[in-house]
Amino acid sequence: MCGIFGFCVYEPTRTTSIDLPALTKRMMLLAEKRGTEAAGLAIKVNHEIRVHKDSIKPRLFVQATETKAILNAIKEAQVNRSKMFILGHARLAYTGGLNNPSTNHPILTDHCVGVHNGLLLNDLELRNQYFQIRFTSDLDSETIFRLIDLSVSRDTDAIAAVENAFEKLKGEVSIAYFSKSNDNFVLATNVGSLYFADISSLGVRFFASERNSVEQIVNLLSSKSFSKENEVITKLEPGSAIDIATGLEPRIFKNIQTGVSNSRDQSVLFHSSPTPSLTDSPRLLLRCSRCILPITFPFISFNQDG
Repeated sequence: MCGIFGFCVYEPTRTTSIDLPALTKRMMLLAEKRGTEAAGLAIKVNHEIRVHKDSIKPRLFVQATETKAILNAIKEAQVNRSKMFILGHARLAYTGGLNNPSTNHPILTDHCVGVHNGLLLNDLELRNQYFQIRFTSDLDSETIFRLIDLSVSRDTDAIAAVENAFEKLKGEVSIAYFSKSNDNFVLATNVGSLYFADISSLGVRFFASERNSVEQIVNLLSSKSFSKENEVITKLEPGSAIDIATGLEPRIFKNIQTGVSNSRDQSVLFHSSPTPSLTDSPRLLLRCSRCILPITFPFISFNQDG
């Protein structure tokens, strides 16, 4: 149950009245209730990409010197009226160690800079099947973006590349990624745990794992910069994708297995209550003695044997 979020500035001349660095920090803090073990940000401006990620709580991450450098880059792009893509992630780790920086998000592969929320159940099977791929970690999320890489190398349609990858996946998968070389910014899900809003008067599109997070951003902006009467928050339905850089027409996948039922009570990924108070060091995070699940996982409680 990680938190993923971001935005696309597609008409930069309209964003002068809002504070995009402050909104980025706000979205990171809103995502913290979904993951406290690590955090990361990525920005793409004029084909230049910067990424920072670390195994610390989001509330500490936004104060880090490296994070402030990315926030300054966002401000500079805004002043220069440049189009930009922003990705963010608050991590609840299921696979991959916290001591290896490559297992934190955003994930960088040959063609993608991406973030993932969910759990890939057939990761090992896929790695054995695609043994020719050179993986850099044991993180299930890397497998997803490496499979997208394979399709991107054969297909210029970014959403078709994602659909080809999703056809092979089993589990609960919601992702967002932007292309390293092209102007594509794709959201995709097989469970429906993604929401987005196009604030056309400001030339920006926001997305997040929870509707409430997008609502808070829309409400915050509407109090300062625009009337929200015509702004609509849209849920990306299970088994679909959208390129928020090029348009707002979701594409329904034809041959993929959706992860779970839409019912809120059938998927812990929809649980949004605050996480317990934890030590600032994620490496000390209490985990089940019989499985990998941490104390931050929804509905878990531990007995005296852990």
